[in-house]
Amino acid sequence: MRCPGSPGWSRFVVVAFLGAVLPLAGASQPQPNTRSAPAQSHNMRLVGFHDLFARPAYMPHIQQQGTRWILYVAHHPPTPDTDTPQDNGTSILDVTDAGHPAFLAHIPGLAPPNNEARSMRVCERNGRFYLLRSTGQVQFDIYDVNDPAQPRHISTIGGRYTFTHKVNWECETDTNGRSVAYLPVRDPASGWRAPTLMLYDLADPAHPKFIRHFGLPGAAPGSQGAVPPRLHHAIVDRERKRVHIAYGCFTYGTYQIVDRDKLVNGDPADLTSPSLGVAYQPSYWGVHSALPFNGVAIPDLATDQEGVAGKVRDLTLVVGEADGNQCNRPRQVVRFFDVTEPSRATAISSWQVPESATGACSKPGRFGPHAPNESYTEPFYGKLVAIAYFNAGVRMVDIRDPFNLKEVAYYIPAATAKTYYCDEGCAAGAIQTNNAEVDSRGYIYIVDRAGTGMHILELTGDTRKIIE
Repeated sequence: MRCPGSPGWSRFVVVAFLGAVLPLAGASQPQPNTRSAPAQSHNMRLVGFHDLFARPAYMPHIQQQGTRWILYVAHHPPTPDTDTPQDNGTSILDVTDAGHPAFLAHIPGLAPPNNEARSMRVCERNGRFYLLRSTGQVQFDIYDVNDPAQPRHISTIGGRYTFTHKVNWECETDTNGRSVAYLPVRDPASGWRAPTLMLYDLADPAHPKFIRHFGLPGAAPGSQGAVPPRLHHAIVDRERKRVHIAYGCFTYGTYQIVDRDKLVNGDPADLTSPSLGVAYQPSYWGVHSALPFNGVAIPDLATDQEGVAGKVRDLTLVVGEADGNQCNRPRQVVRFFDVTEPSRATAISSWQVPESATGACSKPGRFGPHAPNESYTEPFYGKLVAIAYFNAGVRMVDIRDPFNLKEVAYYIPAATAKTYYCDEGCAAGAIQTNNAEVDSRGYIYIVDRAGTGMHILELTGDTRKIIE
């Protein structure tokens, strides 16, 4: 399924069907079963692997719970491959021992065609851990996962929506006692003309409280003219009290910076005052993700005279999502925006994997970026970002000099006997690295939308020295 995009941790927050939770048997450390080309790597090595029972995976979320490290994996809808399990939902694994991931539980999705849960976040609230997920495009569900092996459903938001996507949740309570969740949603009953941002207070996860809708002008009920692109994702910058919103995954991308307090506390009918700036992209570039970095000292400007403006900048990494197979759509790129003055956000650099060096356009599936890691944690913060790059695996990008981004490591998984990708036709053996995440131990987690499983990686060589 395509991302519908066309016409935490430290400083930032990167921000469920009522059925039974079904643990799966046979989860003893499976190994990659190479079907075609072996894994390819540079300055990265494989530490651990789990096949996730060949379920297509959307995103991983890593959470430290006491002395344990728990990995939550959101799943895409199943492919037409009859060997693929049909209750895709959410998988939960213990990765405390990264070399031997242990499968703990599986939370089913809804009945087909809503048998998936492509996005989730976990927060600690009042000494307990809670999972928020989008469920089957129709609702959002909250589970108590204090015991991750026995998730317990406690509340539902919606049930009538026709679109849900990448959730975000401020785990911390603000000065008004609210723990705000940011939920992309299309709610026909509300009258909004496009998927928008719906805000809920989850200070008490068992009793969600609606706050407001928000979107670009033209999306509100009763608006006239062109409908703005679909809202995909929002990331909260707690340091600057801003919300960074991505619209239009792969065409007509739009990046908006919003004042968090005006958004949460302001008039729900006011779509103008909270906005600090909007950067509209060409029709051929999307904005799937927007990842902010504040107070970045520009290395080459260190010798400028004292008092010269611009030596320290606020920046945002903006990623468009590759669409289509074998390069049959406009190529997407990774860009750094200078947002020091939010009303004048300006791209200062870009980066992409050269097709000429990979031959990826002749390989099955998508080639190009999908999303960066979203955990702002040492030792990666401000140094390296992991970019999931579909059939080119995961790429580690050195961002220490934001004007000169460079790749310093990569890992392309080997296909397994179950790797099977369907989008504009089906292909066996087409790996599609969909999302990546990192943790404070130095591990990188990647998952695959073609059923190739979950890989735990670590850096090697000179790249390892960057985070030591």
